[in-house]
Amino acid sequence: MDPAHGLIGLSGLAIGWIFSRPIESKEPTVCQCHCAVPPERGQENNNNAVLWVFIVIFTALLGANLFLVLKISFRNTEGGGQELTLSLKGRPGKGSMNAGDVVYVLYHGDPGVYHTRILAAELEPQEWMIITPDRDIYPEVYAGVNPDIQRFWHAADGRVPRGVPAGQVYGFAPMDARHFGDLLRSGRREADNELQRRRAAPQAPPAPLPVVGAPAVHGAAPPAPAQGAVAAAGVVTTWVAMETGGAYQQGDVIATDPAPLPLGHVISGDRALVPSQGKVIAACKVAADKVAEMKFDDVRVLPVSFDAQGIRRREFNSCVALLREVSPQGGGLQLQGPASLLNVIKMIRDQGLTPTTFHEFWLRQAEISKGDRSVYEHECLSRILESMLVVDQLHVPALQSAELVVRRMQVIREAHRISPSAPDYSAADLYMGWKYRKATQGVDPGLAAHVASELKNEAAVAKEARKAREEAENRRRNPRGPKKDPSGGGGNQ
Repeated sequence: MDPAHGLIGLSGLAIGWIFSRPIESKEPTVCQCHCAVPPERGQENNNNAVLWVFIVIFTALLGANLFLVLKISFRNTEGGGQELTLSLKGRPGKGSMNAGDVVYVLYHGDPGVYHTRILAAELEPQEWMIITPDRDIYPEVYAGVNPDIQRFWHAADGRVPRGVPAGQVYGFAPMDARHFGDLLRSGRREADNELQRRRAAPQAPPAPLPVVGAPAVHGAAPPAPAQGAVAAAGVVTTWVAMETGGAYQQGDVIATDPAPLPLGHVISGDRALVPSQGKVIAACKVAADKVAEMKFDDVRVLPVSFDAQGIRRREFNSCVALLREVSPQGGGLQLQGPASLLNVIKMIRDQGLTPTTFHEFWLRQAEISKGDRSVYEHECLSRILESMLVVDQLHVPALQSAELVVRRMQVIREAHRISPSAPDYSAADLYMGWKYRKATQGVDPGLAAHVASELKNEAAVAKEARKAREEAENRRRNPRGPKKDPSGGGGNQ
């Protein structure tokens, strides 16, 4: 309530109390008129008239005050109807808010846009589960303590209040009563779930961990296993090294239940710290059939290196020195033909070049027109390959994407090798090693290879049959065989 409204009310009470008191005079009243009414009766009538006048004035002041501080509006209900409500007028954002009301919010991070929110259910004082025009449902605090909100307006009837530009309101699409009721029910269900989560008992804090290598107290009971650390009945669990250190490599088995871990270990749930040769490594408990997964090493990346200014960068020659021929787990490169990336990279390194400078070298040697689109494509691929090594520091021999980039560069160079002005890309599919080629679209590669093998065999059989026919025909023409040399000599000596 505004202080001015309260002052009006107090003034009305004071005036009514003052003038409602009976009027007493210290001197006796002498009637100067010559009327038939006794003096006492006239004085009583005058006092009653004054009292009724000030009662009317007080009632008018009180009614005006209530009219100024109360607001009559219609509130939307869950069933889609409206009901009459009374609320206190005041500053924007103040007043009694109820479920189903609308709030217009101006956030600090989004000036100029007034967001519409439907109040679904009250979680805490000044905290509501709200519904957005995008049908997002989450709790939000409508009070001065919320640092995200610059200002908000409460509108029980949903109409845009004064002070909010209608053209800058992000509101709900038109909906009927059924859709509005469905929204409120969804919001209330989410509010119930949120309250249940808040009422859930917090988990007990974990027991303090012992110091690594600390001697055990004689006679003390062994610590109880942490909750969740005990494996299910019938499942054999194994402690596996999560990192390389001491006497263990990543994926090595340290102990299998019920065998204990080495002395000085610390266990917390399914994780443990294990001392080994003066170092401490991390271990985890997994099922016996999951041990092989712990040996998985990500061969797709190199150790990250930074220069003196803290920029992520590694020189090209040092990158090539770290590369190794490795087949990634899970199917290898999944391309036909041998991997060529490592050989190409080393060839570029041996010439003292990088992929980008090798592009310039190839452009001068191949005598290709600078307007050819292949020049731009080859340059882009060269820069991509160099960025993967120097900046991203990826282990490119284990990446199918990098192998495809290098194969495409080789396709371009080979296509321009014989005729720089008229490149031949007929063997591009074979170079790229696609699993499915354009020439055999819709034909299984295995079946195509089988047919090719059978045709080759048939061609070989036909060739041998043709040679046999030719030999038979030759014998029919010359049944006596070749003529002997009449000189009887054995040839030139």
